[in-house]
Amino acid sequence: MHTVIRTSHLPEADRFEYWTESVSRVLMPVNLYTRDPARFRGSMHLLDLGPVQISRMTCSSVHTRRTDKHIRRSDPEVILNLTRLRRGWQFAGECLLPVAVAVPLVADLFCAPGWDALDLAAVMVGSLALVAWRRAPLVPLLVTTACMLVHVLHAPAGLSAALPVLVSVFAAARAGHQLLAALAGVVFLGAGPAMSPAAVSSHPGHEFVESTGLLLGWFIAAGLIGVVIRLRQPCLRKAEQDSIDAERAREEGARWRADHERLRIARELHHSLTQNISVIKVQAGVAVHLARKRGEEVPAALLAIQEASGDAMRELGATQHVLHDPR
Repeated sequence: MHTVIRTSHLPEADRFEYWTESVSRVLMPVNLYTRDPARFRGSMHLLDLGPVQISRMTCSSVHTRRTDKHIRRSDPEVILNLTRLRRGWQFAGECLLPVAVAVPLVADLFCAPGWDALDLAAVMVGSLALVAWRRAPLVPLLVTTACMLVHVLHAPAGLSAALPVLVSVFAAARAGHQLLAALAGVVFLGAGPAMSPAAVSSHPGHEFVESTGLLLGWFIAAGLIGVVIRLRQPCLRKAEQDSIDAERAREEGARWRADHERLRIARELHHSLTQNISVIKVQAGVAVHLARKRGEEVPAALLAIQEASGDAMRELGATQHVLHDPR
């Protein structure tokens, strides 16, 4: 079936609104905006082939906005699939993070002398605990801090041993547990790789101070990044809500302008009809009066016109009262 939608046959004030309603009805729900609605022109050819619909659209310049509300209204399965896909990617990222942290730690462990199964177990448990960094950030904070302390105090460890604790400190600060994150950082630095006997013996003098300062800077940066992200999230939610409110206000404004325009057209049409019918009524009344004055029989059609015009005038008067009623 071939369908053609055009705006050329409509008044200029109604063309863009008709086009927006047509696009939302036959294609997809969407908000359209244009700089000059009065000069808008558009035509659309639709060819329905059953499961496939082919459309060719030609129109003036428009700005299109399709929100989640439109997608939920037209394609709820798309939102459901996107939500599942996002959760799947999020879960995959949460699983890959412990692997990415464990690989360099295990590599450093194999290169270091004097390690045993306890160090390997501490590294693996401390890394795998990061799976819960988003859902329960306090759990990996406690587990990684304890496991990595066991590792660095039991065997020589490099600065990479602080990586799981850094991630857990960031996650705890991001979740709003800044005090606990700072406490875990202080505890780890107080007995961690920079303060262990192996680190002191292998980094004498200024190298020991540099490694300690480097770790301190990393922990401060991780905590600050987590706090900044936490403070930024309400701003993003507020900006999103402001955008939704602004869009709702634009839609309400568009509806108000459309209603106002319809009312204006109705009033103009009412005035025009009232004037024309009043002329018909006056002319019919004059004709009836002249016929009776000359003693002629008044035609029934003329009397019907006089009566109908009078009824129409009364109905238009009631309509005028409704159109001009501010309530």
